Amino acid sequence: MTQQILFRAFEAGDNFPRQSRVVALNDSGKAVIGDASNRLVGVSAANIAVSSQGIVDVQLVGVARIGLAGSVDAGDLLMSNAAGKAVVLSGAGRRWFGTALESGASGEEIAVLLSPGSN
Repeated sequence: MTQQILFRAFEAGDNFPRQSRVVALNDSGKAVIGDASNRLVGVSAANIAVSSQGIVDVQLVGVARIGLAGSVDAGDLLMSNAAGKAVVLSGAGRRWFGTALESGASGEEIAVLLSPGSN
């Protein structure tokens, strides 16, 4: 089975993403750890390393692995907490980054279909 994945290189901001965390773009277009109010664009690569030129790879499309900050069920829409970890979407005016493809608990990593949106 073939899976389509799209990565893009972004300049890392001061708060650059750690591995398997939700990524947003700051006002300068640099990659930073995302939260539910940011412009979420994807997930930092599992093998992330900021290059010597300050560049970081971000997965924009496909199925990504993400760390959890709470329990989720398969099918839940997910948003990011302040640390860039996934939590179940709650509240109005929030942005989500994807749909859980697996159930999991805090501290685990699960597969997520990337599909950013807002309510």
